[in-house]
Order: sequence, then structure tokens, then C-alpha cells
Amino acid sequence: MNWIIGERLVLLMALQASDSGKNFATLRVLRKLREGLSFSSDELKESKLEFNEATGMYNWGTNINKEFDFDETETELLVKALEALSEKEAATEAHLAVYDKLTGVAPE
Repeated sequence: MNWIIGERLVLLMALQASDSGKNFATLRVLRKLREGLSFSSDELKESKLEFNEATGMYNWGTNINKEFDFDETETELLVKALEALSEKEAATEAHLAVYDKLTGVAPE
């Protein structure tokens, strides 16, 4: 599945806010997920991705797609992280879009 910069950032931030990772096995899966979703130096250069401290937002010039297929465990961790944000009433439209993409729910 292709993931654009904004989606990857949403997933990375959801994982960061997640309470998952209480054992070594889960920590290893989370590390692999973060590494896969993170940006290579070539991607950073090509996309011109940067953090704007004044707005607290990421900006980029060129959107880059990255093929990344999650296994069942990875998908479960990502879905749980997004659902935790929803339960805290901290979810956004961006969270909903990646949640729908992960779970195969068609947007309404």
C-alpha cells in the first residue's frame, strides 16, 4: 500500500502518543514500524520536508509515496494507537483517513 508524507507523519505521531510497547516483542515491532515509516535522507531532500516551529506543523514541497505493507501485528498496533486517540477525543480528520485506509473502510 502507498503512503504519502502526511499519512506517514500521522502514523508516526499516533505511535508516539501510543501506550503500546510494554514488552520486548512489541517494542521490536514498534521499532520496525517507526523505521519503515520514517524518512530517508533522500526523501527529506526530495520532499523538502521541514518542521515549522512557529506553526508547530510539518511542511513539504513534493509529496512522496512509499510502498509499505503492514503485517497483522503492525496493523493491530497502528489501529489501536489511532483508536486510543479517538477514545481520548484527540483524533482529527487526518487520523480518520489513515484509520479508514488501514481498516479498509471506504470513506463516506
